Amino acid sequence: MPPKVPAFGCSAPPLRELPDAEGSGASGVDDPPEPPVSELDEPVEEPPDDELDDELVLLEEEPLDPFGTSAGPVKGSGPLSETFWKRTSSVLPLSPPQALKKAIAAIATTAARAMNGFVDRAKGSSFGTSASYSGERMFPGAYAQGGDGGYAWAGLASRLVSAAVAKRKASDLFVECLENEGVRHVFGIPGEETLDLNESLSKSQVEFVPVRHEQGGAYIADVYGRLTGRAGVCLGTLGPGAMNLTTPIADAYLDSAPLVALTGQGDLERMHKESHQFIDVLSVLGPITKWNARLNNPRIIPEVVRKAFKLAQQQKPGPTHIELPEDVMEEEVDAEPLPVSDRVRRPEPSQEEIEQAADLIRNARSPIVLAGNGAMRVSASAALREFSEATGIPVAETFMGKGLVDNRGENALGAVGLQAGDYDMAGFDEADVVITVGFDLVEHSPDHWNGDRDKKIVYIDTVPVEVDAYFVTGADLVGDVNRILGRLTHECSGLGPGGGSSRLRDVVLGRLEAARDDDAFPMQPPRALWEIRQVLGDEDILISDVGLHKLWIGRMYPAHEPNTCLIANGLAGMGFALPAAIAAKLVHPDRNVITVNGDGGFLMNFQELETAKRLRTAFVNVIWEDRQYGSIVWKQDKKFGEHFGTDFTNPDFVKLADSFGLPAWRCESAEDFPCYLRAALGHDGPTVVVLPIDYSIDVAISEELGHETVAT
Repeated sequence: MPPKVPAFGCSAPPLRELPDAEGSGASGVDDPPEPPVSELDEPVEEPPDDELDDELVLLEEEPLDPFGTSAGPVKGSGPLSETFWKRTSSVLPLSPPQALKKAIAAIATTAARAMNGFVDRAKGSSFGTSASYSGERMFPGAYAQGGDGGYAWAGLASRLVSAAVAKRKASDLFVECLENEGVRHVFGIPGEETLDLNESLSKSQVEFVPVRHEQGGAYIADVYGRLTGRAGVCLGTLGPGAMNLTTPIADAYLDSAPLVALTGQGDLERMHKESHQFIDVLSVLGPITKWNARLNNPRIIPEVVRKAFKLAQQQKPGPTHIELPEDVMEEEVDAEPLPVSDRVRRPEPSQEEIEQAADLIRNARSPIVLAGNGAMRVSASAALREFSEATGIPVAETFMGKGLVDNRGENALGAVGLQAGDYDMAGFDEADVVITVGFDLVEHSPDHWNGDRDKKIVYIDTVPVEVDAYFVTGADLVGDVNRILGRLTHECSGLGPGGGSSRLRDVVLGRLEAARDDDAFPMQPPRALWEIRQVLGDEDILISDVGLHKLWIGRMYPAHEPNTCLIANGLAGMGFALPAAIAAKLVHPDRNVITVNGDGGFLMNFQELETAKRLRTAFVNVIWEDRQYGSIVWKQDKKFGEHFGTDFTNPDFVKLADSFGLPAWRCESAEDFPCYLRAALGHDGPTVVVLPIDYSIDVAISEELGHETVAT
């Protein structure tokens, strides 16, 4: 065991920056082969003026370097010695005169060569062959001066470049499509059926991150998507590899995190019969994905990849899945990635709908807000805080909504949902209007706070309301949550104090504050959480695994900013925290990250300690050790007066961490814990702190809070 570190109060040293995961290498796609000299040098007879109608537009004359070192329309070189002609896609002849055909062929070759390695100087980023086909990106200034005012080059360039691009493996095209979507990492395990894909990844700007279990890789992708809003990507091979992805895919599905899962598959020719390791993965994953598809032809790759990412990332986000048959991925193809638009359609309710909701709120006797995961994933924290401050209406949060409002604010009612009494103590019993902001029914059943079905509900979210007998809404505001809250703030400002009650928050925070002087050992959860809160800044991140500790964190840990307390709540699968921390450090390398795990859940994905060390992701794994499945012990004791089938033994976690080459400490007193936490946070890699925990104190804290209403 490492020697004890004397207690000290200094803050952890600044964490080092991670290297750019993308690197600076080229896309790995070779330039198209040179066309025969005769094609380039053959004189092209320009079409007579009378064969061109008035729609043709002469492009701005600027030099073009065909190898991409400059960007401008053609002039003074190439098959059309002075200029080339162009018109909008709607009027461009699909069968132009022969002379123009030859010119187009030569232009297409030049355009394809220019795209390879082309640098979009206006945006300062290299996009190579995954470039958008926008005329302005390919050739700034080459736009139509008339017609519909759009980029007349776009449609022509798309057809020209597609016709001239060199053939390459389908797996190369697939990876180009990933690059085109902005993918930086693929987390997973390679297999025999993904040999071509992994070889293509090795030549790309996408970093393939091998993990130690497919579940770990998919959890990393899950949380990466949750924190960024851009789909995380995971990879498994066929059969057992694909099956190992199911739990985190289902987690992303129920918690609405954008994720694209890739699985290998055997050749198409053996899918109709009994075959080694073949199972119908599409059917298995269908119920837990928003959409999935098999690549049965290499030419559909651009459409399938674009659709997978579009659906994964649009509201509500969630997982999609692409199956990659081995024989398809090694075929040759000459297709190109589809353009990716950054534009997101953000519909808004009509003014009539806004006024209807505003009338309900203005006429309410005791209004209250219930904010959840949906508000978190659209970054609506600032708009929600402004609405609450302007109207005086207080906010209660779900476990996954912790941090949407600062726990220290006077309008913060705390997190509800652990027990039946939560809602009454937070003021829901007296509320006549409940404004739900991004409340997912998978988080808590509304019958816990609307059991009499007497509350008027103003529903605010990105998608239409779910059907539930206890969730019949009086006004539905569907669309851009930030804009909706802004409009309601304007309509409802200055209402005066809203409803709600601080009783729940006072009980919980009072118990947490009293725990600072609790020297009992094994340590009780409130003292452990108090110490963790002291060493983490407002934007640092606490990640909870699943078990009794999750209930304590959901109940008691004060969160001050959004996405600083991560909890898996929809599926609630054990083994979530350690891979989630890897994702958190990749997204936020400058923040401190601590995980809290039970000794049961930690061993479900502890192998990813090696991945964390290899990636140099520095975070602290705190293991609450009681040698039991604590949440089941708690519930069995409540129901039967005894527990059974819940006890186990543990390895020496300090020696286990040491076998990975990681620092680890085991607490022997209450004073050890804050000391070891600070020492661990000062380390430049993953660490482990083992804390014997005493769960004898009931997470319910007070009998007046009633029976529990949420599963661990």
